[in-house]
Amino acid sequence: MTKRKRRKLQKNIIIGTAVIAAMIVCSASFVSCTRSRLLKEQSQLIAFEYPYPTNNYQWDHLQIKGDYVSYEDENYTSQQGVDVSVHQGTIDWKKVAGAGIEFAFIRTAYRGYGTGDFYSDDQFEANMKGANENGIDAGIYVFSQAITVAEAAEEADYAIQSAKNYKIDLPIVFDMEGSIDGEEGRVMTISSEERSQMAVTFMNRVKAAGYDVMYYGSTSLLENMFDLQYVQEYPLWLAEYDVYYPNYPYQFAYWQYSSTAQVPGIDGNTTDMDIRFVPKN
Repeated sequence: MTKRKRRKLQKNIIIGTAVIAAMIVCSASFVSCTRSRLLKEQSQLIAFEYPYPTNNYQWDHLQIKGDYVSYEDENYTSQQGVDVSVHQGTIDWKKVAGAGIEFAFIRTAYRGYGTGDFYSDDQFEANMKGANENGIDAGIYVFSQAITVAEAAEEADYAIQSAKNYKIDLPIVFDMEGSIDGEEGRVMTISSEERSQMAVTFMNRVKAAGYDVMYYGSTSLLENMFDLQYVQEYPLWLAEYDVYYPNYPYQFAYWQYSSTAQVPGIDGNTTDMDIRFVPKN
């Protein structure tokens, strides 16, 4: 090979290498920018500025009687409720209403921790019918393990369809949890911002269908599960057990205060108990 040909070949190799490197950089930049854009466009993420609005509950007005908690001050009263699923078995809703329960959140579907398979709750129809027929205000919830926008949309659409045949008085709730009984969920493989994307995608889709929305989380869960700046505009159903009052400083509309309560009509099983903070004005 002549010197001229060698120089030309070396030059072409250098140019080719530079072009490939530039393509890799541009491709990575495009993927990053596209992912960021989709995160915002598909979820309609809106960041709230810190500090976030705080609640103004006065916890010395909290009353505890057995498994029941109530609240009353000059601004709020409260209602007593439960949240149930197939785990509570067959429920006698007439007895539940007679026990002073005024509202219920009823699970319509859930996604598996590991596989991500999506299932309906076998007791949903019976529970909704029982609550509606006995004057108990009803909302529904989906247990989510969505890790893509498509999965979050699927969950929202299922909830919307589930609600159509019943009287829905309360929000449709997005319930995402990181682990249960020591098993870590698939949602822990994505970031807190992406989990916020799932929540906002679900809630915006349900809201567009004409329903009130809410998301669920415990105090410890909220610190790690979501990027709070993106979910502050939505009502919160807070879970915190074994405390006299919640330690969460920001606004919330419902408090799940027990997972081991006994309620007439839910025989042989414990249930979650909740209170709803109802504004007087």
